Amino acid sequence: MHAPGVNEKTSGGSIHIGELDGKISERIKKLEAALEVVCPVVISTNIRGALWSKMAINCMITTVGALTGQLLGEMLKERRVRQAFLVIYREVLDTAQAAGIKLERIAANPRLMYMRPNAGRIHRFLKDKLMKLVGRRYGKLKSSMLQSLERGRPSEIDYLNGYVVETAKKHGVPVPLNALVTKMIKEIESGKRKIEQRNMDELLTEMG
Repeated sequence: MHAPGVNEKTSGGSIHIGELDGKISERIKKLEAALEVVCPVVISTNIRGALWSKMAINCMITTVGALTGQLLGEMLKERRVRQAFLVIYREVLDTAQAAGIKLERIAANPRLMYMRPNAGRIHRFLKDKLMKLVGRRYGKLKSSMLQSLERGRPSEIDYLNGYVVETAKKHGVPVPLNALVTKMIKEIESGKRKIEQRNMDELLTEMG
């Protein structure tokens, strides 16, 4: 958002809507009719799964972008940064699985970006290539969380990585990178930390 009422669309996509009970209600049909003038609309009978799939993407792209202040294409030029994105994503998917969430396809199969723990060289190479393609295709994307912080507004961290951390605790899933990202964003909100590329070094150190 460059200014109130002035927005730049940097990528395509669709809006996923649905009732929590999975039913296709009349109000969902009316909402679809209202929204489809803006962009394609998908009615989901598994909106929780769709939310978790979207959250997994946002937990790496939206949040890390708020830490560094960079556009997505700038961040994904570095191999170790791409690996950190994949680890954050894996932690979210592992948490969803432990919570019994059936993930829903959003832009692509949610397992496509899943990098197995202790993955071999070929597996890591293929996932890295995939992240490179993401960086090229959506290179101009600017984090919405970053834009909120730049305007002095609170971020949505409690509903993204923070929510993953809380859910992971309940199911005994280790999510160290999501926990650190959550902590760092809260420090930015409180004024204890600046938005800068150096924040990525701390994240990479935690990843090892």
